[in-house]
Amino acid sequence: MRPDLSERRGLSKSLLASFDLCAQKAWLTKWHRRPFIPSEKTTFGNAVDRGVQAIAEYHRMGRKPNMGRALRLAKLRAEESGPGLVTDYAEVQLALERFESDMAPQFDWSAVITQHHFHEDLPGIGEIDGHPDLIWPADEDMVGDVKTAGRMKDTARTIEAGVYTLCREQETGRPVREFVYLVWVRLKVPVWRIASTFIGDEFREWTRERIEAFVRADKLDDHVNERRIALGLEPENWTMPSGPKNGGLCRTCEHNPQLGGACRMAVLDPIPGGGE
Repeated sequence: MRPDLSERRGLSKSLLASFDLCAQKAWLTKWHRRPFIPSEKTTFGNAVDRGVQAIAEYHRMGRKPNMGRALRLAKLRAEESGPGLVTDYAEVQLALERFESDMAPQFDWSAVITQHHFHEDLPGIGEIDGHPDLIWPADEDMVGDVKTAGRMKDTARTIEAGVYTLCREQETGRPVREFVYLVWVRLKVPVWRIASTFIGDEFREWTRERIEAFVRADKLDDHVNERRIALGLEPENWTMPSGPKNGGLCRTCEHNPQLGGACRMAVLDPIPGGGE
């Protein structure tokens, strides 16, 4: 049974990021929610996230990290996320060891906050949920997220960074100075890299406009489909019609028809620009 259109649906960082990358996926998630399909990439990333969190927490306590325990926690997270997908933990171990040697010395971990949960009501937008990996509190905070990727991120000026910035500022009443991505780049010789951006009013306004674009589309979608649902018909997508920015996004998307989904825009064959 479909949810009542009058029921308030909250926003999340994941939903807004999905809308930014593929509006079709955001719409399908709204009306045809399916279980997330874990992949090796996402499961590996979850493992590294958890191991880095453990390392950060050791440093916050002023203690030398127990790397064996960090790896065990990483393995546990991987098995919870997708059993059997990570079959060789050598790279996870390497990523954690290199984080400790190459990244940890670059930051002050004495007051770091790990896996903070935002649930903020942004004026003019509504409630938003999110979980940034790292927050360095100060007079002007720094917020960060740990990523694993096949190539370095082009920029740290993303909707994800913007959402975390607005939520942290709403929560504390003080500005966020900088957002950083700590990225384990899975090259032939893998390496940690940093992508960062200083936060200004232009970026805040850019973020608000991207969020408000989704809110407008979502409200109009409710209005358009109200009559169809009253008549017992399936909803139609009139307000979020764009497909994936990159065909590679379709490979593990739960809405790909090859994986049991109902998306009509999924890239089923290689196309120019369809890679990662």
